[in-house]
Amino acid sequence: MSKKTEYLRMAKENKNGQIKKTILALILIAIIGVLVYVVFAKPAVEKQDNTAKTFTQVKESEMVEEVNDENISNEESNNLSSTRIGDKEVKITKLKDGTLYSISGESVKPELIIGNNYFDTQLSDVNTNFSTYEGKTVEIEGFFIEDSPFTFVGRYSESNLCAYCPQGYSYFEYEWHGNNQFDFTNEKEWLKIVGTFKRGFDDLGEYYYIDASSIKVMNERGQDTVKN
Repeated sequence: MSKKTEYLRMAKENKNGQIKKTILALILIAIIGVLVYVVFAKPAVEKQDNTAKTFTQVKESEMVEEVNDENISNEESNNLSSTRIGDKEVKITKLKDGTLYSISGESVKPELIIGNNYFDTQLSDVNTNFSTYEGKTVEIEGFFIEDSPFTFVGRYSESNLCAYCPQGYSYFEYEWHGNNQFDFTNEKEWLKIVGTFKRGFDDLGEYYYIDASSIKVMNERGQDTVKN
C-alpha cells in the first residue's frame, strides 16, 4: 500500500470517528435536555394543571357571580321596599266637603289656624320667630305648589310679606310621609293641611316645614288671594 493510500484511509477513519463523536454528543445533549425537562418543566406543568379550573368549575364560578349580582339587586329592591313600607299608613275618608287623607287615622287638634285673615303676616312671623312655633300643631289652607322635590301650600298675596316667596305669593313648605302619594297640579288643588312645625336640614342648610299628619283635598276652592 502506498503512503498516499494509507494517508487517505486514515483520514477517512478520522472523519468517520469525528462524525460518530458528533452524533454521540448530540444524543447526549438530547438526553440531558429530556432530563432537564422532566426534572424542572413537568412539575410546573402539573402544578398549572392542578390549579386550572375545569369547565364545570368555571360555570359554577359564573353561577356564583350571577347569584351575587342577584343578591345585590334583591338588597337594592329590599331597601326600596323598606322605604315604602316605612311610610306611614293612611286612612282615607270621603266627606261632604272633600277627601281626607289621615296618617293612621290620627285626629290632631291644631294650636294655630292660619286662615284668610293675616295669612301672610302669620307665615312671615313663623319664618322670623320659628323657635316660638316649633313643635306646635297648625292648620293651614291654600292651593298646592310644587318646586320639585319640595311641596308647599299657599295663596296669592298682595302684601308680599313672605321673604322667601316670589312676588305675588305667600306659602309654606310641608312634607307628607304617608304611603299615599299625590299627583297634584300647581295652583289647582285646594288643600287643608294639619301638621306640626318642624326644623329640617338638607344640602342647602336649615329649613322650616310642616310635618303633615293629614291632608284634606277640598271640593271647593277657598279665598286664593290674601291682603295681609
